Amino acid sequence: MNNMKNLFIKMTAFFFIASLTLCAQQPQAQQINDGTNETKAREFLDQVAKKYQKDLSGNKGLELSYEYSIFQNRQSGGTNKGSIKIKNNKFYINTPGMCVWYDGKTFVQSAMNNNSRQVQIQENPKKSEMDIKNPYSFLTLYKKGYLLSLDENVVYQGMPCKEVFLRSKQSKSDIQEMYIAFDQNLNPVSIRLRQGKYTWIRIRISNFKAGVVIPDNTFVYDRVEGEKRGDKIFIYN
Repeated sequence: MNNMKNLFIKMTAFFFIASLTLCAQQPQAQQINDGTNETKAREFLDQVAKKYQKDLSGNKGLELSYEYSIFQNRQSGGTNKGSIKIKNNKFYINTPGMCVWYDGKTFVQSAMNNNSRQVQIQENPKKSEMDIKNPYSFLTLYKKGYLLSLDENVVYQGMPCKEVFLRSKQSKSDIQEMYIAFDQNLNPVSIRLRQGKYTWIRIRISNFKAGVVIPDNTFVYDRVEGEKRGDKIFIYN
């Protein structure tokens, strides 16, 4: 269960940040099997990066809703829904059974267990710990090397989209393949990714909003209210 939660945190935050950083990581254009070269994919991602660098400048952030599903050996491992908000290095993730807050200093994970809410609090977590949990640190994935291609004629739920395909150069990479579809406004609408040989994750995005003002207290767990509610709080150094 803990591995699934960590996976969920990373994947839900990762897909939209991918578009902001991909174009800076691969110095040479390379061909992928479908014949679409990496340079064309990079040019598209440059457009996406330019848009979000503007939308997320200053004190602005982004928020979205999503539905994610996991498949192993083509068998469904379940589907869940949630929402996420991000601003600078702060993030907040909300699902029916779990919430995560990170205000840049304190990481909090809250989950229901046997009808009680258990809250884990980490003050000033080490970088090695945040590499697992922090969506921004997860961007180092690209330094391991991916080939890129672009399909400009994808239809997703009746919408014309462009889809970027990534394929890992290394057999031991956390993510072996990934497809990210963007609508005409350059907003991500779908991501599919493969981990290992047989595990696929599908994330459908909705209500995507960038450039929105998000109060800083959104990213802070209210411990006083939690204690009143009867949360079981565990503090880790």
